[in-house]
Parts: sequence; structure tokens; C-alpha cells
Amino acid sequence: MKKTLCLLLSAALLLLTACGEKSQARPSSEAPTAPSSLSTQPPPQEPEPAPEPAQTEEALVREIVMTYGAEESTPKGGSVRLVTKMVSLLYMGSSWSHPEELSTADYWGWFLSTTFDEDQEYKLEHYTHPELGEGSGWFFPQELFEERVQRYFKVSTESLRDSSYYDPKLGGYWVGGGGGVGERPEVTYTYAREGDTLTIDLELHYEYSQPAGGRLYVTLETDGGWKYTGWDCRPPAEALAACLPKTAGLDVCRVIFTGEAEGQGVDLPALERAFRDRVYALELRDQTRPAQSIWTRAGEDSLRGLFLGELRRRYEDASTEEERQQITQAVRFGLAALEGRDMG
Repeated sequence: MKKTLCLLLSAALLLLTACGEKSQARPSSEAPTAPSSLSTQPPPQEPEPAPEPAQTEEALVREIVMTYGAEESTPKGGSVRLVTKMVSLLYMGSSWSHPEELSTADYWGWFLSTTFDEDQEYKLEHYTHPELGEGSGWFFPQELFEERVQRYFKVSTESLRDSSYYDPKLGGYWVGGGGGVGERPEVTYTYAREGDTLTIDLELHYEYSQPAGGRLYVTLETDGGWKYTGWDCRPPAEALAACLPKTAGLDVCRVIFTGEAEGQGVDLPALERAFRDRVYALELRDQTRPAQSIWTRAGEDSLRGLFLGELRRRYEDASTEEERQQITQAVRFGLAALEGRDMG
């Protein structure tokens, strides 16, 4: 019994000694380290990717202007600049305050301008119809056309389809042929923003005539998109006043109006009377072309429709600018006669 007790005491002393040695081996300044499996430290995390920078306001405004009717161009030896597209709403010579005021012809031209950068194979696959032969012009299926237009303009489907450009049997929009392409002026702009409303003042710089332009109204949307809500075209009188030099009272001035104009075009006699005392000698020329909306009724089964249809074919077949100007004048005089207006 005593022997057994001695053995137990010896074992206990050995255990105490071992524990004491382990305790002495640890520096007093260090805290005991918990087993790794019980560590309370969070595991290292992968760094989160940096968020993509938001589009700057300047870049957004530039995109809005380009979508409306401009594109980038780099002349030889020059820097990138904006110019009007071959077909562009920026050419419009009349104002609008609601998208319903634009015609389907205007929207057809705008949609066409958005396809210029698309792949040719894509266009041949999506913008043609088997029932239309070659040379019949692009055919825009109603789903594609209406979705794209209504993405940027608050216009109803009923309003878009109420036009000879819409073919309910084929289920889309099309018109044969195309129009001529004139000078493509450089586009500059300034803008101001108030809340979700953006106003963009645009200037079209023609090489051989006075600047034109207007103010574009845009509503910004929370998802990063936008809607075009109006266009104030610069009146001819304002455009004329802007281009005259300060010394106009001593100068002989020739001013040429270009771009698109509704109806009878620019009222030159009225402008001459208004500016008679401000310029020593003033010569005005109207070289505007009919706005696209003038041709909207070209497919009607009426005297007006037959008249416009015939002159549109001649306009598209014209090989010189002089011929197109003559046809433009014929359109204006013809419409004035049909409507009982005096062209002076």
C-alpha cells in the first residue's frame, strides 16, 4: 500500500514539474495562442473589384446628341469632330413640342440614321422582306422599329402606324428609294441641366452659308436612358441676325438658307423687309430642301399624293443639286396652289 502511494505521489510530482517547465518556457509578455481550429480571427477576404466609373455628364450629352442625328468624323490631318448624319433630325427647319408632332416619315429617317453603323449582313437579314424585290428600300419590321423609336420618343404605336410608311400586310415600315445627301455641317453644342431636364443648344456650321441650329429638350430617366421631348428650331430671322456682321450697315451681304424647311420654305420677302434698314445691300437665297414630312402623303390616293409621288421620284433620280433645287421649288409652288396659298 505504501509502495503504491509513493508511486502515485512520484507520478503527480513529475506531472507538476512538466507543467511548470512548459509555463516557464513561454515569455510572460505573450498571450497564449488558441488552437488554429478555434481562431476567432476572420479569414482573409479577396479585395472587391473597383466599381466601374459612371458615365460623365459630358459623355452622356455627347451620346444624346449623336443618337439624335450626329456622328464623329475625323478629317485628314484634323481632330475628331461631330457632323450631322446623312439623314438627321438636326436638319429640321420647324419646331416641335411633343413627339406626336413628328411624322412617321421623320421617325423613319431617324431610325434609318441609327442603322448606319450596323453590320451589312445584319441589315440584310433584319431589314428586308421576301415579298419586296431588290431596290425597294429598307424594310423595318414593326417590332424593331417601334421599340427603338419609343425607347427615345414618347409616341404611340397608333400614331406611328397612321401613315403610308406603315404596311400592315407586311407588318413593318418601308418606303422605296431614298433622298439626296447635301452638305454635312459640323455640330457644336452647349448644355444646361436642371434636375432631370436637359437643354442642349446646338449650332450647325455650314461652310458656304450661315449657321443654323436650335435647342433640344431631353428628359433623363433613372435607368440611365432618356427621352427627347422637344426641339426649338432657330427662326430664320434669328439665324439671319446672328450671321450678319456688326458693320452690316456698310456692307453688301449675301445670305444663303440651307437645310430642311416646311411648306413654302423661307419667307424671303418678309426677311428683306425686316432687315432693309440694317444692311446696306442684302441678297437672300433659299436653298433649303423640303422637310421629310412633306413627302409623307406621297402614297395617298389623291391629287396631292399623285403630285408628291411623281416629284419625289424625280427628286430621287436627280443627278445634280441644281435639279433637286428646281424640283424643290416645284413642290412648294404645287402645294401652295393645292392649298390656295399665295407664294408671292
